[in-house]
Amino acid sequence: MFAKRRSEKRRNLIYYLEVYDNESGELTGHVIDITKGGVLIISESMLELNKIFSLKIILPFTINEIDSIIFDAECVRCTVSQNKSHFDIGFKYISLDEPFLTIINKLILEYGFSN
Repeated sequence: MFAKRRSEKRRNLIYYLEVYDNESGELTGHVIDITKGGVLIISESMLELNKIFSLKIILPFTINEIDSIIFDAECVRCTVSQNKSHFDIGFKYISLDEPFLTIINKLILEYGFSN
């Protein structure tokens, strides 16, 4: 059902980017794949569906003098992962500004697998 609503193909990155809760500073998980509309992470913890989180992705290198991106996203999916000890969590970005979109595009174009 979730895949049918997705308008863009998700892209896996060659980097395993860390995702933090921007408010608590705690590690939330790691990026599995990403699009201009959302991100899928793997986490040791289950997150509440339909809740909006402030998240921070640490970039593997500086892009336009930026080393991390901070954004608000709604948790739209939380399922047990294949290994049964983690959760696959899908987020939909709430709002995107131009610098954020530029960084996401650069990550996808230059560091995404052609899958």
